[in-house]
Amino acid sequence: GEPEAFKKELYDGAPPMLRLVLLLAVLSEAGMALVDPQIISGAALTASLSLRLVFCAVFMILFVATYVGDWARRLARPLSLLFCQLTAINVIFLAYLTGGGDSDYHEALHVTMFAYAVLPFPWKRYDATMTVLLVLASYNIVLIAGDRTGSIATLLSHNAVLGVTGLVAIAAERVIKRNMLRAFESRQALAQANERLTALDTAKTRFFSNISHELRTPLTLIVAPLEALLESSRE
Repeated sequence: GEPEAFKKELYDGAPPMLRLVLLLAVLSEAGMALVDPQIISGAALTASLSLRLVFCAVFMILFVATYVGDWARRLARPLSLLFCQLTAINVIFLAYLTGGGDSDYHEALHVTMFAYAVLPFPWKRYDATMTVLLVLASYNIVLIAGDRTGSIATLLSHNAVLGVTGLVAIAAERVIKRNMLRAFESRQALAQANERLTALDTAKTRFFSNISHELRTPLTLIVAPLEALLESSRE
């Protein structure tokens, strides 16, 4: 298992990561809202822009809320998992509105899975795998339930590429977390070595101070009579 101090470091750094994710999500929504009219029109455009507006509002509320209290740090793991699924659901519904299985909007799922995997969230061993499977399942369930799978060949192709991205994201999450743990252990070892060096330096200083004190006392007792004797001899 991971050391508690390492977990604490991840949890302490999670709120800024959550804010970054939410801010990027809002900026992405705003940017893509400018692209939507070039791709779709009519009712689909209205629905797409409405959906983006709703998710922007949700993301902004959550962004502001992370500055209130300590809940964003304490709940960093479930929050990061939830935010990932919210982002994915947003993309999936946009794909549904713009052609279903034939829509290219699903490509944002690649960014979603990979971005959350490489950010230093306090995820457990199988969280990345669970996240990827949930994203893929949600994508297919929404399209099948809404009868908008499009051509089977295209849907299978999209799933295959998303699956490869998911595998890469899972592997990247494990490698990055392992490297972070090694870096943490190196810092801990260095800190402990510095502590031992400081303790050794303190002990050395104390030892020489004691030696100096022990030598000073008898020397003082010897020098004083000698000085008195020399003084009397001069007189």
